[in-house]
Amino acid sequence: MPTDVLIIEDQPDTTELLMEVLAQYPVSAAAAMTAREGLEANTREHPRVILLDYKLPDGDGLTMVPDLLKENPSAQIVLMSAYGTVQMAVEALRRGVLDVLSKPFQIQQLEMTLQRALHVAALLAQSRESRGDLERRFLFPRLLGQSHTFLEAVRLASQVAVTDATVLITGESGTGKELFAQAIHFNSRRRHLPFFPINCSAIPDTLLESELFGYRKGAFTGADEDRQGILERARGGTVFLDEIAETSPAFQAKLLRVLQDGEYLPLGAVDLKRCDVRILAATNKPLESWVKEGRFREDLYYRINGFEIALPSLAERRDDILLLANEFLRELAQKYAKSFTAFTPEARRALEEHPWSGNVRELRNRLEMACILGKGEKIGKGDLFPQRPDPRRIKPEAATPYVLPEGGIRWEEMEEALLKEALRRAGGNCSRAARLLGLTRPKFKYRAQKFGLIEA
Repeated sequence: MPTDVLIIEDQPDTTELLMEVLAQYPVSAAAAMTAREGLEANTREHPRVILLDYKLPDGDGLTMVPDLLKENPSAQIVLMSAYGTVQMAVEALRRGVLDVLSKPFQIQQLEMTLQRALHVAALLAQSRESRGDLERRFLFPRLLGQSHTFLEAVRLASQVAVTDATVLITGESGTGKELFAQAIHFNSRRRHLPFFPINCSAIPDTLLESELFGYRKGAFTGADEDRQGILERARGGTVFLDEIAETSPAFQAKLLRVLQDGEYLPLGAVDLKRCDVRILAATNKPLESWVKEGRFREDLYYRINGFEIALPSLAERRDDILLLANEFLRELAQKYAKSFTAFTPEARRALEEHPWSGNVRELRNRLEMACILGKGEKIGKGDLFPQRPDPRRIKPEAATPYVLPEGGIRWEEMEEALLKEALRRAGGNCSRAARLLGLTRPKFKYRAQKFGLIEA
């Protein structure tokens, strides 16, 4: 019978405690007391979960992690340590550890960690048995694409959707990060529970905290009654934090507690609340660089970056441009009751050649404008990219009498020169100078005094 859980621990009392807790679950368990014995048992048994001590007689657990995963890539490793530091925990997560458990154990935390590890392992085992089926049934109507880079992102999303892992979705603005978050939720075990998207850059930090964590009556001016936050209202669902890089260090510290311990403190409350939600995050910023610059918490970065899905820009998936354009055309023509069915050859070439710096969002917006303004059955190049007036063809009488230099001007220097010239032509008379510039006398005097051209 294969081993489900392998305990690599040199203290018999700790091993005995872990065995007692594991006895509550329908799993088989084995134990090893040294690093060498643990590596051998991992090779022999291929356990689904490994409970690994940080300090062993012949080595340390952190150094063992790569070797354990190389032999048994699907193993879920929980590192146990009485010497835990933030740096150690961050490094452990970087090496592929699922969680870090502090000694001495708190039984409730131990049981939660074990349940999570066993659950993730079971879901991954299920997905390995039918990986092809999993990818085929990873469906979400609004995810469209056939290019290699896009399908790779879909493949990663299909694998992580069935787990409860925190996911970081990266990519330029307009690449569809929220759509991928919706798709991951839609294909997860939480699909029948709420999905809450939050744009962190659109909400002031204090409001973001009250929105996510909730508050108690009297927590601040205007808090006339208790209010549940999204973490409580989600009730086991998924929370998507878009533009997470825009949050403050104080908010990041509170979010880290949610991810580490499943706990949070509503504003004005004295008792911690527990939550069971899945966190998905997204950003268009280079978070790794921001961490090095001290602009984003390192420990939070490695917590949310346990599984990253990098979305390609539209320029990197040019094979998908016409596919997306045709789908948007069908959708928008129906929305606006238009008869468009296709693009002219010139429009197709223009679509393929355009840089699309705004990505899929820009493409859809272009199509929406064309559907609103265009006529006939085909969308033309002019509907997508209307010609703007050529300044060289503007009638002379409508043209400005001034020519702006190619290098531009300094406005204050221009203003001072105009005031001086007006005073010269008016012989120093402020009223006449003001009329030459179309200003009232008080406004002219104010500007002239600002430059010291007349006495106050």
